Amino acid sequence: MKSPPCWEGPKLTDGDGQMKLGQIESVAQEIVNATAPLVGGHTINIMDTKGIIIASSDSERIGSFHQGAAEVLAQRTPVRIFQQDLPRYPGSKEGINLPIIKEGQVLGVVGILGDPSQVEAAANLLGVYVGLYLEQANAAQKSSLRRELRQSLLRRMFSGTMEESAVAGAPLPALRFPMRVIALTVFQPDHFQRIHMLDRMEELLLAKGLIDSRQDMYGILEDALFIVRHTPQMFHGKSYIENLYNALKKEYSWEISISIGGEAQGCEDLAQSHQEAKSLCRLCGEGCHDIQQSQSQILYLMSCLREGVLERFIAPRFQAIQEGFGEDLQWLIATVEAYCECQFSVAKAADCLHIHKNTLLYRIRKILSLMGMEEEQGFIKEYFLKLLLIYYRDLKGKQSF
Repeated sequence: MKSPPCWEGPKLTDGDGQMKLGQIESVAQEIVNATAPLVGGHTINIMDTKGIIIASSDSERIGSFHQGAAEVLAQRTPVRIFQQDLPRYPGSKEGINLPIIKEGQVLGVVGILGDPSQVEAAANLLGVYVGLYLEQANAAQKSSLRRELRQSLLRRMFSGTMEESAVAGAPLPALRFPMRVIALTVFQPDHFQRIHMLDRMEELLLAKGLIDSRQDMYGILEDALFIVRHTPQMFHGKSYIENLYNALKKEYSWEISISIGGEAQGCEDLAQSHQEAKSLCRLCGEGCHDIQQSQSQILYLMSCLREGVLERFIAPRFQAIQEGFGEDLQWLIATVEAYCECQFSVAKAADCLHIHKNTLLYRIRKILSLMGMEEEQGFIKEYFLKLLLIYYRDLKGKQSF
Protein backbone atom coordinates (compact mmCIF):
# COMPACT_ATOMS: atom_id res chain seq x y z
CA MET A 1 0.00 0.00 0.00
CA LYS A 2 1.41 3.40 -1.01
CA SER A 3 2.30 5.68 1.90
CA PRO A 4 0.61 9.06 1.95
CA PRO A 5 2.97 11.88 1.06
CA CYS A 6 4.77 14.07 3.55
CA TRP A 7 4.15 17.75 2.90
CA GLU A 8 7.31 19.12 1.37
CA GLY A 9 5.88 22.56 1.93
CA PRO A 10 6.33 25.66 -0.18
CA LYS A 11 8.10 28.79 0.99
CA LEU A 12 5.78 30.56 3.41
CA THR A 13 6.79 34.21 3.56
CA ASP A 14 8.62 36.32 6.14
CA GLY A 15 9.69 39.95 5.89
CA ASP A 16 11.94 39.14 2.92
CA GLY A 17 9.21 37.25 1.12
CA GLN A 18 9.42 34.09 3.27
CA MET A 19 6.92 33.21 6.01
CA LYS A 20 8.67 32.31 9.27
CA LEU A 21 8.38 28.79 10.65
CA GLY A 22 5.54 28.55 13.09
CA GLN A 23 3.34 30.98 11.16
CA ILE A 24 1.32 28.19 9.59
CA GLU A 25 -1.31 29.04 12.25
CA SER A 26 -2.32 32.04 10.12
CA VAL A 27 -3.64 29.80 7.33
CA ALA A 28 -4.31 26.54 9.22
CA GLN A 29 -8.07 26.98 9.65
CA GLU A 30 -8.42 28.20 6.07
CA ILE A 31 -6.73 25.00 4.92
CA VAL A 32 -9.08 22.87 7.03
CA ASN A 33 -12.19 24.70 5.79
CA ALA A 34 -11.15 24.43 2.16
CA THR A 35 -9.99 20.81 2.33
CA ALA A 36 -12.67 19.09 4.45
CA PRO A 37 -15.32 18.96 1.67
CA LEU A 38 -12.81 17.22 -0.63
CA VAL A 39 -12.17 14.25 1.65
CA GLY A 40 -15.66 12.94 2.09
CA GLY A 41 -16.50 14.91 5.21
CA HIS A 42 -13.77 13.29 7.33
CA THR A 43 -12.54 15.39 10.22
CA ILE A 44 -9.23 17.13 9.50
CA ASN A 45 -6.84 18.42 12.18
CA ILE A 46 -3.72 20.56 11.90
CA MET A 47 -1.25 20.42 14.79
CA ASP A 48 1.64 22.75 15.58
CA THR A 49 5.22 21.74 16.44
CA LYS A 50 4.16 21.04 20.05
CA GLY A 51 1.46 18.58 19.04
CA ILE A 52 -1.39 20.98 19.87
CA ILE A 53 -4.40 21.02 17.54
CA ILE A 54 -4.54 24.58 16.16
CA ALA A 55 -7.21 24.05 13.50
CA SER A 56 -9.88 21.41 13.00
CA SER A 57 -13.19 20.72 11.32
CA ASP A 58 -14.25 19.61 14.83
CA SER A 59 -13.91 22.90 16.72
CA GLU A 60 -14.15 21.19 20.13
CA ARG A 61 -10.75 19.56 19.55
CA ILE A 62 -8.88 22.84 19.00
CA GLY A 63 -6.39 23.46 21.78
CA SER A 64 -6.04 19.82 22.84
CA PHE A 65 -2.83 17.75 22.75
CA HIS A 66 -2.50 15.04 20.07
CA GLN A 67 -0.15 12.18 21.01
CA GLY A 68 -0.13 10.86 17.46
CA ALA A 69 1.09 14.24 16.20
CA ALA A 70 3.86 14.19 18.82
CA GLU A 71 5.05 10.88 17.40
CA VAL A 72 4.95 12.20 13.86
CA LEU A 73 7.05 15.20 14.95
CA ALA A 74 9.59 12.90 16.58
CA GLN A 75 9.82 10.43 13.69
CA ARG A 76 9.24 12.87 10.81
CA THR A 77 7.18 10.18 9.05
CA PRO A 78 3.43 9.47 8.63
CA VAL A 79 1.75 7.69 11.55
CA ARG A 80 -1.34 5.48 11.16
CA ILE A 81 -3.51 4.99 14.24
CA PHE A 82 -5.96 2.06 14.20
CA GLN A 83 -8.74 1.42 16.69
CA GLN A 84 -6.64 -1.06 18.66
CA ASP A 85 -3.82 1.51 18.94
CA LEU A 86 -5.88 4.21 20.68
CA PRO A 87 -4.76 3.33 24.24
CA ARG A 88 -1.21 4.22 23.20
CA TYR A 89 -2.27 7.63 21.82
CA PRO A 90 -4.07 9.73 24.46
CA GLY A 91 -6.07 12.56 22.90
CA SER A 92 -6.00 10.90 19.47
CA LYS A 93 -8.54 9.11 17.29
CA GLU A 94 -7.94 6.55 14.56
CA GLY A 95 -6.68 8.03 11.33
CA ILE A 96 -3.57 9.02 9.39
CA ASN A 97 -1.24 11.86 10.41
CA LEU A 98 1.32 13.41 8.07
CA PRO A 99 4.31 15.68 8.80
CA ILE A 100 4.44 19.09 7.13
CA ILE A 101 8.07 19.48 6.06
CA LYS A 102 9.78 22.48 4.48
CA GLU A 103 13.47 22.51 3.58
CA GLY A 104 14.20 19.76 6.07
CA GLN A 105 12.27 21.37 8.94
CA VAL A 106 8.94 20.14 10.30
CA LEU A 107 6.32 22.93 10.38
CA GLY A 108 3.53 20.86 11.89
CA VAL A 109 1.25 17.88 11.33
CA VAL A 110 -1.98 17.30 9.44
CA GLY A 111 -4.33 14.45 10.28
CA ILE A 112 -7.44 12.91 8.76
CA LEU A 113 -9.78 10.82 10.94
CA GLY A 114 -11.08 7.40 10.01
CA ASP A 115 -9.97 3.80 9.60
CA PRO A 116 -6.50 4.15 7.99
CA SER A 117 -7.26 1.35 5.54
CA GLN A 118 -10.29 3.30 4.33
CA VAL A 119 -8.94 6.87 4.31
CA GLU A 120 -5.62 6.15 2.56
CA ALA A 121 -6.81 7.64 -0.74
CA ALA A 122 -8.26 10.67 1.02
CA ALA A 123 -4.93 11.18 2.83
CA ASN A 124 -3.08 11.18 -0.50
CA LEU A 125 -5.55 13.72 -1.88
CA LEU A 126 -5.18 15.79 1.28
CA GLY A 127 -1.40 15.94 0.92
CA VAL A 128 -1.56 17.03 -2.72
CA TYR A 129 -4.31 19.60 -2.18
CA VAL A 130 -2.78 21.25 0.86
CA GLY A 131 0.56 21.51 -0.91
CA LEU A 132 -1.13 23.38 -3.75
CA TYR A 133 -3.08 25.52 -1.31
CA LEU A 134 0.06 26.61 0.50
CA GLU A 135 1.82 27.34 -2.79
CA GLN A 136 -1.02 29.68 -3.73
CA ALA A 137 -1.05 31.25 -0.28
CA ASN A 138 2.69 31.80 -0.57
CA ALA A 139 2.36 33.47 -3.98
CA ALA A 140 -0.56 35.61 -2.82
CA GLN A 141 1.33 36.74 0.28
CA LYS A 142 4.42 37.64 -1.73
CA SER A 143 2.22 39.60 -4.15
CA SER A 144 0.51 41.36 -1.25
CA LEU A 145 3.84 42.33 0.30
CA ARG A 146 5.10 43.77 -2.97
CA ARG A 147 1.85 45.65 -3.50
CA GLU A 148 2.03 47.17 -0.02
CA LEU A 149 5.64 48.17 -0.61
CA ARG A 150 4.77 49.82 -3.93
CA GLN A 151 1.86 51.69 -2.35
CA SER A 152 4.04 52.86 0.53
CA LEU A 153 6.71 54.16 -1.84
CA LEU A 154 4.12 55.86 -4.05
CA ARG A 155 2.68 57.68 -1.04
CA ARG A 156 6.14 58.95 -0.15
CA MET A 157 6.87 59.91 -3.74
CA PHE A 158 3.63 61.85 -4.04
CA SER A 159 4.15 63.58 -0.69
CA GLY A 160 7.11 65.45 -2.17
CA THR A 161 9.39 64.53 0.74
CA MET A 162 11.13 61.40 -0.54
CA GLU A 163 14.67 61.40 -1.87
CA GLU A 164 15.93 59.09 -4.61
CA SER A 165 18.19 57.33 -2.13
CA ALA A 166 15.10 56.21 -0.18
CA VAL A 167 14.26 53.60 -2.82
CA ALA A 168 17.78 52.71 -3.89
CA GLY A 169 17.73 49.42 -1.96
CA ALA A 170 14.08 48.55 -2.50
CA PRO A 171 13.25 45.46 -4.62
CA LEU A 172 11.40 47.71 -7.06
CA PRO A 173 12.32 49.72 -10.18
CA ALA A 174 14.84 52.52 -9.66
CA LEU A 175 13.64 56.07 -10.30
CA ARG A 176 14.84 57.28 -13.72
CA PHE A 177 14.12 60.93 -14.33
CA PRO A 178 12.54 62.68 -16.11
CA MET A 179 9.26 60.94 -15.21
CA ARG A 180 5.54 61.65 -15.49
CA VAL A 181 2.64 60.48 -13.35
CA ILE A 182 -0.39 58.88 -15.00
CA ALA A 183 -3.74 58.51 -13.20
CA LEU A 184 -6.42 56.04 -14.33
CA THR A 185 -9.85 55.82 -12.79
CA VAL A 186 -13.31 54.51 -13.52
CA PHE A 187 -16.50 56.37 -12.68
CA GLN A 188 -18.31 54.00 -10.32
CA PRO A 189 -20.12 55.29 -7.18
CA ASP A 190 -19.59 52.11 -5.13
CA HIS A 191 -16.11 52.25 -3.57
CA PHE A 192 -15.54 48.49 -3.30
CA GLN A 193 -16.75 47.83 -6.84
CA ARG A 194 -14.50 50.62 -8.09
CA ILE A 195 -11.42 49.12 -6.38
CA HIS A 196 -12.27 45.73 -7.87
CA MET A 197 -12.48 47.31 -11.33
CA LEU A 198 -9.13 49.06 -10.82
CA ASP A 199 -7.57 45.72 -9.82
CA ARG A 200 -8.80 44.20 -13.07
CA MET A 201 -7.46 47.18 -15.04
CA GLU A 202 -4.03 46.73 -13.41
CA GLU A 203 -3.98 43.00 -14.23
CA LEU A 204 -4.93 43.62 -17.86
CA LEU A 205 -2.31 46.33 -18.40
CA LEU A 206 0.39 44.15 -16.82
CA ALA A 207 -0.61 41.22 -19.02
CA LYS A 208 -0.43 43.39 -22.15
CA GLY A 209 2.93 44.88 -21.19
CA LEU A 210 1.51 48.39 -20.92
CA ILE A 211 2.69 48.41 -17.30
CA ASP A 212 6.27 47.17 -17.05
CA SER A 213 6.88 45.84 -13.53
CA ARG A 214 10.65 45.97 -14.18
CA GLN A 215 10.69 49.70 -14.93
CA ASP A 216 7.45 51.37 -13.83
CA MET A 217 6.27 52.32 -10.37
CA TYR A 218 2.54 51.62 -10.10
CA GLY A 219 -0.22 50.98 -7.60
CA ILE A 220 -3.79 51.77 -6.54
CA LEU A 221 -4.12 54.79 -4.26
CA GLU A 222 -6.90 57.31 -3.60
CA ASP A 223 -9.38 55.31 -5.72
CA ALA A 224 -7.17 55.55 -8.82
CA LEU A 225 -4.47 53.46 -10.48
CA PHE A 226 -1.22 55.43 -10.77
CA ILE A 227 1.70 54.69 -13.08
CA VAL A 228 4.99 56.56 -12.77
CA ARG A 229 6.96 56.09 -15.98
CA HIS A 230 10.22 57.30 -17.48
CA THR A 231 9.22 60.02 -20.00
CA PRO A 232 11.19 58.63 -23.02
CA GLN A 233 9.17 55.40 -22.68
CA MET A 234 5.89 57.23 -23.19
CA PHE A 235 6.20 57.69 -26.94
CA HIS A 236 5.85 61.45 -26.43
CA GLY A 237 3.18 61.12 -23.78
CA LYS A 238 -0.17 61.20 -25.53
CA SER A 239 0.22 58.07 -27.64
CA TYR A 240 1.04 55.98 -24.56
CA ILE A 241 -2.04 56.98 -22.59
CA GLU A 242 -4.15 56.44 -25.72
CA ASN A 243 -2.75 52.91 -25.89
CA LEU A 244 -3.76 52.41 -22.26
CA TYR A 245 -7.24 53.78 -22.93
CA ASN A 246 -7.81 51.74 -26.10
CA ALA A 247 -6.68 48.50 -24.42
CA LEU A 248 -9.06 49.05 -21.50
CA LYS A 249 -12.04 50.14 -23.64
CA LYS A 250 -11.59 47.12 -25.88
CA GLU A 251 -11.97 44.86 -22.85
CA TYR A 252 -14.43 46.85 -20.70
CA SER A 253 -17.41 49.13 -21.33
CA TRP A 254 -16.69 51.23 -18.24
CA GLU A 255 -16.45 55.03 -18.17
CA ILE A 256 -12.68 55.38 -17.89
CA SER A 257 -10.60 58.52 -17.46
CA ILE A 258 -6.82 58.60 -18.00
CA SER A 259 -4.74 61.71 -17.33
CA ILE A 260 -1.05 62.50 -17.32
CA GLY A 261 0.68 65.11 -15.19
CA GLY A 262 3.64 67.27 -16.07
CA GLU A 263 7.23 66.12 -16.33
CA ALA A 264 9.15 65.66 -13.08
CA GLN A 265 12.89 66.28 -13.18
CA GLY A 266 13.36 65.05 -9.61
CA CYS A 267 11.53 63.69 -6.57
CA GLU A 268 10.36 67.15 -5.54
CA ASP A 269 8.41 67.47 -8.82
CA LEU A 270 6.54 64.14 -8.54
CA ALA A 271 4.03 65.53 -6.06
CA GLN A 272 3.00 68.24 -8.55
CA SER A 273 2.78 65.77 -11.44
CA HIS A 274 0.62 63.50 -9.25
CA GLN A 275 -1.71 66.37 -8.30
CA GLU A 276 -2.13 67.41 -11.94
CA ALA A 277 -2.87 63.87 -13.14
CA LYS A 278 -5.29 63.20 -10.29
CA SER A 279 -7.17 66.49 -10.78
CA LEU A 280 -7.47 66.11 -14.55
CA CYS A 281 -8.99 62.64 -14.12
CA ARG A 282 -11.82 64.11 -12.10
CA LEU A 283 -12.24 67.34 -14.06
CA CYS A 284 -12.10 66.10 -17.63
CA GLY A 285 -14.30 63.03 -17.46
CA GLU A 286 -13.97 60.03 -19.76
CA GLY A 287 -11.11 59.88 -22.25
CA CYS A 288 -7.41 60.83 -22.35
CA HIS A 289 -6.06 64.11 -20.99
CA ASP A 290 -2.57 65.61 -20.89
CA ILE A 291 -1.58 68.58 -18.73
CA GLN A 292 0.73 69.70 -21.54
CA GLN A 293 -2.30 70.45 -23.71
CA SER A 294 -3.57 74.02 -23.43
CA GLN A 295 -7.19 73.03 -22.85
CA SER A 296 -6.22 70.75 -19.98
CA GLN A 297 -4.01 73.47 -18.53
CA ILE A 298 -6.91 75.94 -18.53
CA LEU A 299 -9.22 73.45 -16.84
CA TYR A 300 -6.57 72.69 -14.23
CA LEU A 301 -5.86 76.38 -13.55
CA MET A 302 -9.55 77.15 -13.24
CA SER A 303 -10.05 74.15 -10.96
CA CYS A 304 -7.51 75.62 -8.53
CA LEU A 305 -10.30 78.04 -7.59
CA ARG A 306 -12.53 75.26 -6.39
CA GLU A 307 -11.48 75.41 -2.73
CA GLY A 308 -14.25 77.67 -1.49
CA VAL A 309 -14.51 79.93 -4.53
CA LEU A 310 -16.57 77.59 -6.70
CA GLU A 311 -18.76 76.73 -3.72
CA ARG A 312 -19.42 80.40 -3.09
CA PHE A 313 -20.00 81.67 -6.63
CA ILE A 314 -20.90 78.67 -8.81
CA ALA A 315 -22.82 76.36 -6.45
CA PRO A 316 -25.81 78.76 -6.10
CA ARG A 317 -26.01 79.13 -9.88
CA PHE A 318 -25.82 75.36 -10.33
CA GLN A 319 -28.62 74.96 -7.79
CA ALA A 320 -30.76 77.44 -9.72
CA ILE A 321 -30.20 75.49 -12.94
CA GLN A 322 -31.08 72.22 -11.21
CA GLU A 323 -34.34 73.69 -9.98
CA GLY A 324 -35.10 75.17 -13.39
CA PHE A 325 -34.42 72.03 -15.44
CA GLY A 326 -35.06 69.24 -12.96
CA GLU A 327 -34.68 65.82 -14.61
CA ASP A 328 -33.30 67.43 -17.80
CA LEU A 329 -29.98 68.23 -16.11
CA GLN A 330 -28.10 65.48 -17.99
CA TRP A 331 -28.71 66.87 -21.48
CA LEU A 332 -28.19 70.36 -20.10
CA ILE A 333 -24.64 69.46 -19.01
CA ALA A 334 -24.06 67.72 -22.35
CA THR A 335 -25.04 70.99 -24.06
CA VAL A 336 -22.63 73.08 -21.97
CA GLU A 337 -19.89 70.50 -22.49
CA ALA A 338 -20.26 70.48 -26.30
CA TYR A 339 -20.48 74.29 -26.42
CA CYS A 340 -17.26 74.68 -24.39
CA GLU A 341 -15.33 71.94 -26.19
CA CYS A 342 -16.31 73.41 -29.60
CA GLN A 343 -14.76 76.72 -28.56
CA PHE A 344 -18.21 78.32 -28.15
CA SER A 345 -19.14 77.76 -31.80
CA VAL A 346 -22.92 77.36 -32.01
CA ALA A 347 -22.77 75.60 -35.38
CA LYS A 348 -20.08 73.07 -34.33
CA ALA A 349 -21.75 72.33 -30.98
CA ALA A 350 -25.16 71.83 -32.64
CA ASP A 351 -23.61 69.41 -35.16
CA CYS A 352 -21.88 67.55 -32.36
CA LEU A 353 -25.18 67.12 -30.49
CA HIS A 354 -27.18 66.47 -33.70
CA ILE A 355 -29.63 69.28 -32.90
CA HIS A 356 -30.68 72.49 -34.67
CA LYS A 357 -28.66 75.64 -33.96
CA ASN A 358 -31.78 77.36 -32.62
CA THR A 359 -32.30 74.54 -30.13
CA LEU A 360 -28.75 74.92 -28.85
CA LEU A 361 -29.10 78.71 -28.62
CA TYR A 362 -32.35 78.31 -26.67
CA ARG A 363 -30.69 75.98 -24.17
CA ILE A 364 -27.63 78.22 -23.66
CA ARG A 365 -29.81 81.32 -23.22
CA LYS A 366 -31.98 79.46 -20.72
CA ILE A 367 -28.91 78.38 -18.75
CA LEU A 368 -27.46 81.89 -18.73
CA SER A 369 -30.82 83.30 -17.67
CA LEU A 370 -31.03 80.93 -14.70
CA MET A 371 -27.46 81.90 -13.81
CA GLY A 372 -28.44 85.58 -13.94
CA MET A 373 -25.82 86.27 -16.61
CA GLU A 374 -27.81 86.85 -19.82
CA GLU A 375 -26.69 90.50 -20.00
CA GLU A 376 -22.98 89.87 -19.37
CA GLN A 377 -20.20 90.18 -21.96
CA GLY A 378 -19.30 87.17 -24.07
CA PHE A 379 -16.00 86.40 -22.32
CA ILE A 380 -17.65 86.46 -18.88
CA LYS A 381 -20.45 84.18 -20.05
CA GLU A 382 -17.96 81.71 -21.52
CA TYR A 383 -15.76 81.83 -18.42
CA PHE A 384 -18.66 81.11 -16.07
CA LEU A 385 -19.98 78.32 -18.30
CA LYS A 386 -16.55 76.64 -18.05
CA LEU A 387 -16.58 77.09 -14.28
CA LEU A 388 -20.07 75.56 -14.18
CA LEU A 389 -18.79 72.55 -16.13
CA ILE A 390 -15.77 72.20 -13.80
CA TYR A 391 -18.04 72.41 -10.77
CA TYR A 392 -20.33 69.70 -12.14
CA ARG A 393 -17.43 67.38 -13.03
CA ASP A 394 -15.81 67.96 -9.67
CA LEU A 395 -19.11 67.17 -7.93
CA LYS A 396 -19.56 64.03 -10.02
CA GLY A 397 -15.96 63.00 -9.40
CA LYS A 398 -16.35 63.25 -5.63
CA GLN A 399 -19.39 60.99 -5.87
CA SER A 400 -17.68 58.49 -8.17
CA PHE A 401 -14.12 58.19 -6.82
